[in-house]
Amino acid sequence: MVSCSICGSKEATVIAVIEGVSLEVCDECAKLGRISKRIKEKTKVVRKVAQVKPEVEETVVLDFAKKIREVREKNKMTQEEFAKALNEKLSVMRHVENGTLVPSLKLARKIEEKFGIKLVEEQGEVSGDIIPHEKVEAATLGDLIEIKRRKK
Repeated sequence: MVSCSICGSKEATVIAVIEGVSLEVCDECAKLGRISKRIKEKTKVVRKVAQVKPEVEETVVLDFAKKIREVREKNKMTQEEFAKALNEKLSVMRHVENGTLVPSLKLARKIEEKFGIKLVEEQGEVSGDIIPHEKVEAATLGDLIEIKRRKK
């Protein structure tokens, strides 16, 4: 069954309006407001959280500055010519080539396409397991009240 939204320690048996909010509470906590209806016993329903597809995070490689300088020099281009070929500002490309500015994924991909080097790599994956709804615990109002009492 559902636990009380206020104390969290007892089973919720009624829905009560407490300070303008409808809450599922136990009989004892229902005294704090006006009871609107009794909760009927329901058959236990187990909900599952939808499976999340694994996320792959993409980042720019650590030695991007070295790779960009090498490809520019290999193509016998000045920094200005290199920036024009990519339709980027010269100052941005200077900072990227010096390593003081990490290129955005968009710029890194543009360089990859234009010059055929690898600048973007995939990082670790986040697994997407199905978690039964019952195991997920949320804080109740009673938990918050206890925390405040401990601080005083």
